[in-house]
Amino acid sequence: MVTLLSLGFLFFIVIMAFIATQASKPGWIIAASAIGTVTTLVMCLLFSWWFLIWAALLALAIYLLRAFAGRFWIQLILVILLIAIAVGGFFFTRNFVNVEKINTEKINLSAPITACNEAVNLESQIHGGKVELDLNDGDPFNYSLTIINPDTPSGNKTLVVLTKPGSIFDVVYPKMYYTSYRLQGTREQAICSTMKIVGENAFAYVYVGNDEGPKGWTNPYLALENYWWSQFEEKQYSEEAITIGVESLPFQLSTTDKNRGLVSVDVLHGQLWNPTPAAGEKLTVVHPNVAEGYTLTVPLGWQGTYWTIADGVPELVQARIIQTSKEVVERDNVSINPNDYGHMILLYCGDPSLVPTTELKIGNDTLNWVTNLDGWVCEVSHE
Repeated sequence: MVTLLSLGFLFFIVIMAFIATQASKPGWIIAASAIGTVTTLVMCLLFSWWFLIWAALLALAIYLLRAFAGRFWIQLILVILLIAIAVGGFFFTRNFVNVEKINTEKINLSAPITACNEAVNLESQIHGGKVELDLNDGDPFNYSLTIINPDTPSGNKTLVVLTKPGSIFDVVYPKMYYTSYRLQGTREQAICSTMKIVGENAFAYVYVGNDEGPKGWTNPYLALENYWWSQFEEKQYSEEAITIGVESLPFQLSTTDKNRGLVSVDVLHGQLWNPTPAAGEKLTVVHPNVAEGYTLTVPLGWQGTYWTIADGVPELVQARIIQTSKEVVERDNVSINPNDYGHMILLYCGDPSLVPTTELKIGNDTLNWVTNLDGWVCEVSHE
């Protein structure tokens, strides 16, 4: 709604200027200028001081159109140019300025924050760091709290996302820093923990789930409007997650991390991708499966998440690894056909004679494990 109001205001500037030039009485010019100025000040107070730019545009429009009064074709060309400048300027500034305030209603709980009951914060599951282009988070078993900031925040830009078990979200922006938590308990307990961890002064609070969000929070559909991120999308797991009965510890690998070796103590599984493939290269998502005693070195420029899994039932662990790969195919619209632009590779690092027999089947396509990939180095871990 506010976005439409903003764009409508820009058209209003040019229209008021045009009316002023057609009036023969000075009073019309003064009235048009006054209305434009008052509207500009209101927009500044409500949204951003950047709307002062549009006040200057209003003055320029009146001056130029008055200078060519009586010359209809020249005035028409000027009106078209001014509208183009207004629309272009709008889309330029909206990428840098908070033209909308998401958090219009004060966050409040049914009980004071100090008195509410917290969820269990699974400290071993806390992870995060730097990610480029696309960040996704969620968990099939517990509530997920994700705290996200843009690479170059200006003022308070923190995005807080609470994700219901079984839900996932994707947020798109060139560079982000985030911290992710897993909260075990009821929704009210997860909200309580969120507010104690984050507080009430974040830029936006988004709830992801198939039920109504907490009071004062927005939902993913409203978050689709551009704030500082460019996209926000919610998705659901398509099937119940396989329970492996042991804990898997998450770690993050960013594009610039110097230590690129994934060392496996028991079993290690990852979801890695290159956000900026070289010209002519296909977008590829690699899901490594690293056996005990092996190290897989990841090429520079790749990023993603990997998990260490200890003492699990091998059959369940491998079945869950395949299931997570299927979830990524469904969530990120990745293909398992190597001829497609965005496709997945299952990479096994370990004893070549013990390559997993599990395979990923989607439709008529089947994806099996490969044991080597250009740029990736698999070797026995050094003692």
